[in-house]
Amino acid sequence: MFFDYETRGRVLFGNEAISAYVSQTEGRLMRALKSILGSPLIDEETSLGGRKVQFREVVEIFVRHLKHKAEAFAGQEITSAVHGRPVRFVDDDDKADARAQVVLGAIARQAGFRDVTFVYEPIAAAHQYE
Repeated sequence: MFFDYETRGRVLFGNEAISAYVSQTEGRLMRALKSILGSPLIDEETSLGGRKVQFREVVEIFVRHLKHKAEAFAGQEITSAVHGRPVRFVDDDDKADARAQVVLGAIARQAGFRDVTFVYEPIAAAHQYE
């Protein structure tokens, strides 16, 4: 996701985000957000266009974007979601791994999902071939 400083507040996602970054639009590109879920960084703040923002809020912006895209596609409100999660958010640290899932669940609820469940990403991918 790309926080566009030139338009003060516009956030771009996917290919649009990469294009803005590559074209040297003033802003900040953020990738691999999942990697901070199990780390102490999730409770820290970062600067986005001169404004302090918690990393939790950054992840919430992304999850909220996904929710809006899904609702636009479905033509209705979506209140339940099954989130894919890595088999291990954090290698060799069971507490941090469990905390990462709890944090992502809380963020998903903040973004508007009422029912949040998780499935390991390899299992989610396998469902495509059932």
